[in-house]
Amino acid sequence: MGHFPVFASDIRYRRIRAGFIRISASVMNAADAILSGHYLTSWEAACRMVDRIYQVDVPEKADVIVASCGGFPKDISLYQGTKTIDNIESGLKPGGTLILIIEAREGGGPAEYFDWAKDLIAGTIERRLREHFTVAGYIFFLNCEQAQRYNILLYSSIAPEDVAPMGIKAFSDVNALLDAAQLEGKSIYVIPNGSTVIPHVKEASKHEA
Repeated sequence: MGHFPVFASDIRYRRIRAGFIRISASVMNAADAILSGHYLTSWEAACRMVDRIYQVDVPEKADVIVASCGGFPKDISLYQGTKTIDNIESGLKPGGTLILIIEAREGGGPAEYFDWAKDLIAGTIERRLREHFTVAGYIFFLNCEQAQRYNILLYSSIAPEDVAPMGIKAFSDVNALLDAAQLEGKSIYVIPNGSTVIPHVKEASKHEA
């Protein structure tokens, strides 16, 4: 749960508000499910169900992942499409290369998504986000942090200058992107439906046990 700061904050609030102890947690897929009960155990049960549905075992983390969101409307904008990074980064080595395919016909998505670039450039984004939290701002900040952990090469209609401050390199020419990726001799996973696939390194579970 430590990877989900918004959820962790929500849990702290619900523990304070002891009178609110029941929720309904939805799991969306081809066979939708609703789990109801105690706010925490219902959510944990839903997480286990999501793992069973979406996790795909892989032998090790890859040097490179080539991922698409799975098409429209999942890649309608960066705000929506970069959810794929959250899913697939569990299968990517630290400092690895992510080739992310997002059409982004609506650009960043919410207007404020790219507006946060001003605070990023000014070095005030973390303070401003703590003072005036928005989900779009959090997603933008998260994407910037992901670009520090990985070499993200974006094949998209997005203008390179729009994502350059975030540390993301955008390309409209696939050959130029492949030249930048330098794939020779590297292990590669290709994930066409990155919005619904979560790589799970089997060896990791042994070490955690």
